[in-house]
Amino acid sequence: MDKLPEFRDKRARQALAYAIDRVQNGTVSLGDSGKAVKYMAGFSDILVPDWIPQADLAKLNTYELNPNRAADLLTQAGWRKSGDTWQTPDGKNAEYELLFPAEFADWSAAAQNLADQLTRFGIKVAPRSVTYSQQPIEVDKGNFQLAIQAWGSSTNPHPHFAFVQDLFTHNIPMAVNQGGRGIGFELKQTTDMLGEVDLEKMVVDAGLGLDVEAQRQNITKLALAFNELLPIIPLWERYGNNPVREGVRVQPWPPDSDPIYLNAPYGDNFAVIMIWTGQLKPV
Repeated sequence: MDKLPEFRDKRARQALAYAIDRVQNGTVSLGDSGKAVKYMAGFSDILVPDWIPQADLAKLNTYELNPNRAADLLTQAGWRKSGDTWQTPDGKNAEYELLFPAEFADWSAAAQNLADQLTRFGIKVAPRSVTYSQQPIEVDKGNFQLAIQAWGSSTNPHPHFAFVQDLFTHNIPMAVNQGGRGIGFELKQTTDMLGEVDLEKMVVDAGLGLDVEAQRQNITKLALAFNELLPIIPLWERYGNNPVREGVRVQPWPPDSDPIYLNAPYGDNFAVIMIWTGQLKPV
């Protein structure tokens, strides 16, 4: 946000969330395996009900596709429409470059579709590919305007790790390793929901101790703050495609309804867990 001061206003970021069809973006990227994000809480929708009480769950804005709401928020933030083109508060046409890793077919498709959607909405976006090994470095250095990158965590189910990815990995706390500020999102913020918040401390505290209820309270506050501030805009989460053969090397697998399959393929993989527990048996 260092290069794009117009997006320091959370209303502009919220407007983008309302303007993007996340269902379409996920489908274009991964078919049925690209599941649009619903809760916009900063970690997987699958885990949200386990950590956030129902009363607080109802406070999360799901940012359902609503171009009119997006337009209202941009207008409140000082933007205006000139013909079919949005102009930023300083009177410049809203035109941006979207950086994405060239070799990732799903992210490439997401970037192209996102650029098309926002351009139709009136914010001209030109996608530009960079080799996958260099793209995150450019993001960390701040050499971008808009960028596609990972959010959440597929290797550890505790939300602390998802928030590290969301708020630290390509932001000020860790981008310094590449000599930049990444997305340049300051971690001390003012929210309508919680007042003044120190997101860095909240992320660190989220996984401390053995009191699960205390962790739930911290994670709920983090999710509410993330949902309001939208320092990044989650688009979809990737579901695994994991084919298995029945009765060849192992006895029949559990039915598709078994909750073990909700585990991420890259962390606590269901096959590994079932071998460890003895649930999966050889023929």
